[in-house]
Amino acid sequence: MSTISSQRDEDVELPDVSEGTLVLNAFWIKFSPKQFQARRFDASAFDLRTLRDQYGEDWFFYPPRGSSDFVGLPRHGDAEINEDSTLDHLQREDHLGLLSARFEDELASLFEGQNVERTRPLVLLGEKNLVKYVAWKHGNTPSLVGDGFDVRSRFVLDPKIINPADKKPFVALTIRVRSRWNIKADLRDLVSAGVDLQGKVVRWKDPSSERWRLAGAVEGIDGDQIVLNERRAEVPEQIPVLDAQLEGSKENFYHCLESILGRTFSEFQDDLEKRVNKNQQGPSVAQFINRIREFLEGKSPLELTPTLIAELKEQVTLQDTGPNQSIHRANSVQYCFNPSRTKRDKQAWRGLRRFGPFDQDSFGRRSPKILVVCHSNSRGVTEQFLQKVKEGLPEGDYEAGFASTFQLVSPDLRIIEVSNDSTYTASPGRAYRDVINDHLQSLSSSPNRVYDAALVAIEDEDADLPGAENPYLQAKATLLMAGIPTQQVRWETMRQSNYQLQYTLRNFTTALYAKMGGTPWTVDQDKTVSDELVIGLGTSEISSGRFGERTRLIGITTVFSGDGNYLLGNLSKECLYEDYPDELRRTTTEILSRRKEEMGWDKGDTVRLIFHTFKPLRDIEVAQIVSDCVEEVGDDQNVEFAFLEVSKHHPYVLFDPNQKGVGSGGERAVYVPQRGTIAQLTGRQQALFPLGARFTRRTDEPIRRPLLLKLHRSSTYWDRVYLAEQVFKFTAISWKTVLPIKRPVTIEYSSLIAQELGELRKIPYWSPEPLNSLLRTSRWFL
Repeated sequence: MSTISSQRDEDVELPDVSEGTLVLNAFWIKFSPKQFQARRFDASAFDLRTLRDQYGEDWFFYPPRGSSDFVGLPRHGDAEINEDSTLDHLQREDHLGLLSARFEDELASLFEGQNVERTRPLVLLGEKNLVKYVAWKHGNTPSLVGDGFDVRSRFVLDPKIINPADKKPFVALTIRVRSRWNIKADLRDLVSAGVDLQGKVVRWKDPSSERWRLAGAVEGIDGDQIVLNERRAEVPEQIPVLDAQLEGSKENFYHCLESILGRTFSEFQDDLEKRVNKNQQGPSVAQFINRIREFLEGKSPLELTPTLIAELKEQVTLQDTGPNQSIHRANSVQYCFNPSRTKRDKQAWRGLRRFGPFDQDSFGRRSPKILVVCHSNSRGVTEQFLQKVKEGLPEGDYEAGFASTFQLVSPDLRIIEVSNDSTYTASPGRAYRDVINDHLQSLSSSPNRVYDAALVAIEDEDADLPGAENPYLQAKATLLMAGIPTQQVRWETMRQSNYQLQYTLRNFTTALYAKMGGTPWTVDQDKTVSDELVIGLGTSEISSGRFGERTRLIGITTVFSGDGNYLLGNLSKECLYEDYPDELRRTTTEILSRRKEEMGWDKGDTVRLIFHTFKPLRDIEVAQIVSDCVEEVGDDQNVEFAFLEVSKHHPYVLFDPNQKGVGSGGERAVYVPQRGTIAQLTGRQQALFPLGARFTRRTDEPIRRPLLLKLHRSSTYWDRVYLAEQVFKFTAISWKTVLPIKRPVTIEYSSLIAQELGELRKIPYWSPEPLNSLLRTSRWFL
């Protein structure tokens, strides 16, 4: 294999495995012999970087975790060293981290002549440019397209330590397939072809490092110089055209191609997307992985030291049988629609139609009053839309309407208009704010006692206006500060066909009911301890522009499960990224104290705290949380802790060879594991599929990747299957949609909180105070 092709010629069969067994995108690496020679260096006497700089061509140095020594491995038989060190004989099983690092270090040398983009982890680029392939298919495509635009497969080779339940730990080489989008065209050629580059982000070849870096946004081209209006601090105002390229984003890609191709663009775009997505589907990914395996097998054995070799062996499989099974399948989620959990359904919307919402007997706003704010030009469209919201659609999946579905009594919708006058023309945001303020001030009582929610209808062109100019952001800030949760609807949404609208309205009304403080449904969960609190941490980033100052915000959500039903509370927490450890400790102890009083815990009760985080918590953060919580509870209760990182960024793909596809022709979701599949990858890591083959909608949809769940080593509660099943159930209680979501609500909701509050910070008069008082029970951020 001289090069790695990004074109799939034929499907490759995965290993023939029994029903229920999964195949990992990884190959076992065998290191021989079991014992090998190394030298140890006292870490207190040597600097690791100095050793690497001085002896790097002859020696490989590695700092083992928790060791006071550096380990040195000779790269070849003639390697000598003049520094004090101790000869040691190391056991293979005790030094997998060292072996993995040395294998990765040597891996790039095997691919000389290949298109290597990066070495750690090793990233290779495929041979075929898919743009040229599609351009050739279309014929008569301008040469600028095939020569100046490049999409090809990117292969990431990354050794990892794997530890399935039925095997001892070992090193495996994971192989991922991605896509790399690159625009190589000369910017002047793009301008000549009619492409408007103003505001588009470019990168430049930094002369100090010869590396490509993002530079700024284009203001114009002056001769052989690009003038930037937004830019990174270290980038000059003007950079040479020859040293610049457009950022290889899909947005830039299709912006350029639309200008160049004109009427043929849509067809070209569809063909390119299908070709790119096909390379990400299960059979294609399996074939690419197999080709790389064949290439590496031809290079085996790989000499790592004069006394140590590595060989690539069979593909890793994970079993669902035996006493130490690595594959578990969670039971189907049961949606519950009453506190006693006797009214159940496997589908959220179907259950709502059959039983009504979970809290229908206790919901305090059975005759809600809803304020509707719209532009005068869209009054008629808005009224037609509201009629469909209230009464339902004659056919399809939303025939009952809002009141009937959620067991309400005559919802009262009152419309106020924003006039199409000079105020609106000058600032749509201010026009909406003024109309709302005038109306709220005319009320004889507190706005939150008059209105239970508000719908804000905006014109399509206003939806993406920045900050204070945005009418929905201004309306939302004004209404939230008055204690009224808001729901946005755009003109294009209101004008959807009834077929499209039936699905939109299911989600729209579910979110609206939750914003009014309602609980549409919950999920079944057996009660295992006296009380359990699940706390989620999510993040969002806001900035004044692509290259402006960035602020990273953290949102915190809490899910209570004291009575066996999962309910949500304490939702409006948000803080700056650097402040989150203190805020998380404060929030946790505050909730713990209040929960202890509310639930009346008895002496000896077991209380479990489970943390879902988007990032790994540091040991010092975990230790402080544990210490503060134990001090808050005292000696009367037994407190268990589980700290679980929930990540979608990882190197793992799992194939189900027995999944031959779904749909009438079996063309969708080939090799995709079923929803609720849980796979143990190491003692502390599991892969979870929150969505499976059934939720693969498109025939060209890339193979689904799982969530990776990492349990912190300082946790005191270690039932990994229970924790994974709990995460799975939390993907079913998002009230932003009636379908399951890709992440648990603990992470998803907290990210939404951070995102929404970050945007609201752009409004000068905004204050979040009402969120923790007037809107304490509202899911205002949906």
